Amino acid sequence: MNELFGAVGAKPKLITVMTSGTGTYIPTVDMARCLIRRQGAGGGAGGGQSGCGHSGGSGGAFVETVERLPIAGATWAVGAKGIGGTGASGTDGGATRCNNVIALGGKGGLSTGGLATNGVVGTPLISGDVATGNFGQVSGVSGGASGTGSNTKGYAPGFYNSGSAGNGQSTGSANTSGGGDSFMGKGGNGGLVGTDGGTGAGGGGSSTVGAKGGDGGGGYLEIWDYGV
Repeated sequence: MNELFGAVGAKPKLITVMTSGTGTYIPTVDMARCLIRRQGAGGGAGGGQSGCGHSGGSGGAFVETVERLPIAGATWAVGAKGIGGTGASGTDGGATRCNNVIALGGKGGLSTGGLATNGVVGTPLISGDVATGNFGQVSGVSGGASGTGSNTKGYAPGFYNSGSAGNGQSTGSANTSGGGDSFMGKGGNGGLVGTDGGTGAGGGGSSTVGAKGGDGGGGYLEIWDYGV
């Protein structure tokens, strides 16, 4: 850290935020010292199916690295939000990537019957080289699981294994569960009509027939460029 950031109080020359899309980040100088913060997108919730409980989606992982970037730049992609289902389960959130390090997205919530066994786990804190598929532990926080069981809260970030009632910020009601929180956002509340998750968090389940489950929150990428 001393080699990368120098004396205490060093400030970045440039902070760049990306909330969607793909591209190439060009640093301020060759081999610039950069702090790169990645948030995977949240999963969409299940919803809108008669006679079923609907679980929220889970939160995406947050991954942080310190790297030197060459002047040729670093390719990046921000994960798209998971979409809540209508009479179906939600879709998974997309991964956010910069260089070959990724933050995986959350899982889509289920709409397949009683909620006792149908919560979805959060995204574990893994990343690695997307070119080779070799993955391992990195610095960051895993995404929170959705609640498991009717009227249960989602889980806080770091709690990716679902149990029953979660310890996160989102709530569940009307035979639904709340979405899992992410490091950067609150899970959506479950109910007759579920709400969308915040940045990288899972959507809340919807139990009204024909009502769409809450969408997950989109991914996020932030690069702090300290120059030489």
